[in-house]
Amino acid sequence: MDGSSTLVLDLPAMSRSMSLLSAEARRAGLRLLHTVKASSLPVVLREASKHGLGFDVSNQREWATVTSALGHGHVISLTPSTLPPGELAWAGQMLRTGKIARLHVDSVRQLETLVSCTSPGPIGLRLNIRDDAWPPDVPARRVSRFGVPEEATDAVLDVVNRTGHQVAWLHLHNASEKNNADSFTQSLKLMLHRAAAFGGTIRQVNLGGGLPNLPAHELGGLFGSLTRAAPDVEIVLEPGRWWSRGSVSLVTQILDIKVGPRCVFVVINTGSESRRWSVPTMPTLGPDPHRPDLPYVLCGVSAYEQDYFGQVTPDPDADVPKVGDWLVLGGLSTYSVELSTNFNGLRTDIIVVEE
Repeated sequence: MDGSSTLVLDLPAMSRSMSLLSAEARRAGLRLLHTVKASSLPVVLREASKHGLGFDVSNQREWATVTSALGHGHVISLTPSTLPPGELAWAGQMLRTGKIARLHVDSVRQLETLVSCTSPGPIGLRLNIRDDAWPPDVPARRVSRFGVPEEATDAVLDVVNRTGHQVAWLHLHNASEKNNADSFTQSLKLMLHRAAAFGGTIRQVNLGGGLPNLPAHELGGLFGSLTRAAPDVEIVLEPGRWWSRGSVSLVTQILDIKVGPRCVFVVINTGSESRRWSVPTMPTLGPDPHRPDLPYVLCGVSAYEQDYFGQVTPDPDADVPKVGDWLVLGGLSTYSVELSTNFNGLRTDIIVVEE
């Protein structure tokens, strides 16, 4: 390391999490897919494959990332938000040749394009369930730009009936960070109710990601309740952050310490993209000798006012931070790796610890 920041991925820790959760899924008869947007590193994809996980991709580039790392023959589900017409035609061809196992279109427009370039067969939809359909006390992502709105059900039926296709797979975008077990049991009830509108041909329901931060054995109980509620339908979930949460640490250096009227700014040699969808563990810092009554605010060096990591209450038993000191922030996820940028000329190195 040369003074830049480094994200360190603890691959064995992630592997243990994958092993625990995939074992619970097998016991329940539920399928797990690794969300490639959560980590596209080849070493992570190979680790996911070792644990029997499939892969959820959003576009041709993510599909190529998986197949380049692993070859063909893996369960790949494609759920795009928006694809150019040519790429959607490619996706339809991959579906019909078995190189993609599931394809969920996100709009009636996508559906019309897909059926125009594929022979009749099974297709999938991502649904956007009405906000007022959810019980008021259930945390879930209710307002979403993703998915075919319920109001378009008749339009979907018109397309599939006219072309001889069948709606076989349903998907729900629910990646709320506030999810609990009820979020998923209610999601499944809503999806099964909607499935009846498509002629009873539904084979699989994908409830998306956003698994709550619960131990694997508690999630195993949730998995079992989901599969018992729908014994004739395959239930799919897409963890990404769950098994990468806490497996990434940020190693960075203090560039400056600035005493302000309400806090002491500790400027570290990185930018806040490294904390996205994570709750970093703040380092322990002793009181600043100039203003021991003020809290610390850890912030990045980029010219962006929200380049912020967190606040630290001084610990009188800890060392006082100095310019040049190295800090370690734990508790990050692989999204930190995926979302790192070169904004403002900053570079974040990546190190994967494999043993």
